Amino acid sequence: MTRPVLFAAVTLLSAVISAQTVPSFEAASIKVNKSSDAGGSFGVRPGQVRVTNYTLRDIVRNAYGLQRYQIVGGPAWLAEDRFDIVAKAPDGATQPQLQQMVQTLLGDRFKLRVHRERRDIPIFALVAARADRRLGPKMTPAAYDCPAANAARARGETPAPQPAPVGDRPVCGARTNPGRMLVGGYAVADFVRNLGGFAGRPVVDRTGLTGAFDFELTWTPDEPPPPGVQPPPWYDPNGPSLQAAVQEQLGLKLEAMTGPYEVLVIDSAERPTEN
Repeated sequence: MTRPVLFAAVTLLSAVISAQTVPSFEAASIKVNKSSDAGGSFGVRPGQVRVTNYTLRDIVRNAYGLQRYQIVGGPAWLAEDRFDIVAKAPDGATQPQLQQMVQTLLGDRFKLRVHRERRDIPIFALVAARADRRLGPKMTPAAYDCPAANAARARGETPAPQPAPVGDRPVCGARTNPGRMLVGGYAVADFVRNLGGFAGRPVVDRTGLTGAFDFELTWTPDEPPPPGVQPPPWYDPNGPSLQAAVQEQLGLKLEAMTGPYEVLVIDSAERPTEN
């Protein structure tokens, strides 16, 4: 006779603990943005998340740390209506907690329901462009052993001195903008994660290359700079496409194919009530 009561008590306790451990904002304001501006922003700062002129699809992308091609489903207005959000977080909230708070907010206010699954979607395979596997002029073995330097720092040792940067390219790290990627000391697998954001679909490494490399890649984005915006110095309206640049500058090739990839499926969402 006591087992059902005990089960109910345990279930209630689990629900209370779960409610207490799901982080949420102390206050949040959501308004429709009717400015017709082209740009938007998603800003995370200590104690606050501020979103300006973002579609719900792009808010979801930032909240879950995904690329656009990883989000599927949902009504058409998710990529059309734009919103402003100002949300106050408890003091000391970490970056992962802030992302979880945005996810909770989307569930509460937009009634967003999602699930993850693997689907066959369009992808690019990065492969060697030449039969002799010779690299292009803008991809060279890394000038500095960044993993060894990081390991030395972790042991409390002083790593070998870094060489001087070549132009704007960091010795260890990446500087990426639409139309240009400058990468220092990256394995190809790390490079393709950045490349996928510009390619519009996932990129998987099929080069067979090992070790770390320095990359310099410049191309003409499909979308030109908005009217009135000064293009960056490297922008060339007559430059190569991303696929052509990868082949000419890196000696690699993006091959279109279909493959399994994890995506976030939007099951349902509702327009929020403004406040």
